[in-house]
Amino acid sequence: MTRRTATTITVTTLAVFAVLGLTACDPGTPKPTGSSTPSPTATSTPTASATDRPKPPQADAPADGDAAIAAANKTYEAYLVAQMPFKKDISLGPQYLSGYVLQGSPAWTVLTDTAEKSPTSPVKDGAFGWTLNGAMSYASASTNGTNGQKIENGAVHLFGCRDNTKVTFANAEVPKGSFPVGAVLVFVPDAHAWMIQEDRSLTAADGGVPQC
Repeated sequence: MTRRTATTITVTTLAVFAVLGLTACDPGTPKPTGSSTPSPTATSTPTASATDRPKPPQADAPADGDAAIAAANKTYEAYLVAQMPFKKDISLGPQYLSGYVLQGSPAWTVLTDTAEKSPTSPVKDGAFGWTLNGAMSYASASTNGTNGQKIENGAVHLFGCRDNTKVTFANAEVPKGSFPVGAVLVFVPDAHAWMIQEDRSLTAADGGVPQC
C-alpha cells in the first residue's frame, strides 16, 4: 500500500530515553483512501507504581513505512493500557508516563495540564478500545535536531477510532462511544522505541477524519 509522505519532523534529544524536546510541523490530515483495519483492544490495566514506570515495546529502526506504522501502532495500543493508572490516580504525575511520551511535546503538555488542573482523577476504571485506520495512517521522515541524523519513516501519523464505552469516568456526563483520534509517534534510536508526540481527538474542523 502506498503511504503518503509528509513534512519532516525534527526531534532534539536532550537525554537518553525519557527526556526529549522537539519541534514538529503539522502536515495536515490526509483524506481517507480505504477501509479501516481493526487492531487489538486493550483488555488489562497494569498495577500503578510511581517508581515503576511503564516502558514502551522495544523496536528496531523502521525498515519501511508499513513496518513503521505497525510498530508505532503496537506502541500506541500499549500506551492506551499504560496510561490508565495515571488517569485513575493523577498523583502519580506525568513522569509516570515519561517512558512513553516525549517531554516538551503537545502530548506531554496534556499530561501536565491534567495533573495540575484536574481536581480529581478523571477515570475510575475500565479500558479504551482502539481501531486503526490503516488507509489514512502514514509514515514520514524524522531528523535529530542535535546531530542532524535523519531517519526515513521515523515518524508515524496514526489515525483511528478510540472507544471509551468500557471506561467508567469520574464525570458521568462524558459522552460514550467511538471517536476519531489522530496520534503522532516518533522513533527514538537511543530508546529503541516509539514515543508519543501528539494524541488528540479529531473533529470535522480538522478535515478528513476516520469514520467511527
